[in-house]
This record gives sequence, structure tokens and C-alpha cells, in this order.
Amino acid sequence: MSNTYCKNMERDVDVESLTLWGVLHDGELRRLESDVSSRSLTLEVSVAYLSNYYDWPEAEGILFQFYGLRSSKVNQWIPQPGLGNEDLGSRRWTPRKWEELEGVVPPHSIVISEASISRQKPGVLMEIAGHEASKLGHTNVWLELAIGAEDLQIRTPDGPVDLDRLIQLGDGYWDNLGKKRKR
Repeated sequence: MSNTYCKNMERDVDVESLTLWGVLHDGELRRLESDVSSRSLTLEVSVAYLSNYYDWPEAEGILFQFYGLRSSKVNQWIPQPGLGNEDLGSRRWTPRKWEELEGVVPPHSIVISEASISRQKPGVLMEIAGHEASKLGHTNVWLELAIGAEDLQIRTPDGPVDLDRLIQLGDGYWDNLGKKRKR
């Protein structure tokens, strides 16, 4: 696990950046719900290898619940080999655009390639990169999500966890190279 500490020169805020690759790599973002009135956003990610290793029900995933939403950004693009990328939308999305993305996630899901989180005082910033998937394989649409909020609560099928414990769960799997966990 790699932690990076840096000083934000503009706001003089300590930032701790953590990779979530060991927890979310190849996971599927299956659900995304936002509530503009309460400034909240919920992501549900299913990670097959963690579900198998920890005997979690396949239908249940890891919930990331953001409260006091400060920012939400989505970049979409289609890679065009030799030509670069066709940008489909690199801007802050309005609540209506988030609703459109919410409508896309259930039938397709988003397969996660990279994920990280930055703990700031106060708040968090989570970044996820991946591609849309469907029953027939993956589409050629790639996405990056960046969500900034005042508070983040995380829940696995075993119950609530803090960020450090979540990372330990991912590390536990990789340290044992996927051998079935004995309870």
C-alpha cells in the first residue's frame, strides 16, 4: 500500500492519497444513485475475487456512501488507436447528466481498472477509471469518475468498515493470492 502526503499550496491542506487497486481492480460498479436534495451519492461495487475469498453473497457489493457532496466529475471517451481519444464529455456533470449515467450503470456496469482515494482535512476525493461492460463483453466507452465529499461511509457485506480496514481486506486477498479464506 502506498501513501502519499502532500501540501495543497492553494488551501494549505494535508492530503493523504491511497490506492484502491487491491480492493477494486476488476470490480464492477453495479449501482450509482445520487440525491441532489441531500447532497449524497452511493456507489455499489461488486468484486468477484473478494466475494469468493470472504464468502460474501455475490448479489451484495461494497457500498461507498458519500455525504455532503462537493463535486462530481465524469470524463467519457472512446479510444481511437493511432488517432488519440474522442472526448465524449469532460466537464462537471449536472444532476440530469448523473441521472443519465445512473441509467447506464445497471445494464452495463463499469469494470474498474484503477481507483484511488484522497483523504483531505476535511473530506475525501475518490477517483475511479474503467470501461463500460455489457453481457456481450465490454463496450469501447471509457469513464473516469471523481467524487468529492465531506464524508464517506463504507460498508461491506460483513458490515461497516473504515478506509484502512477496506484496504486491509484487499491486501489480505492479494497476500494469500486468492487461496480460499478459512473462517
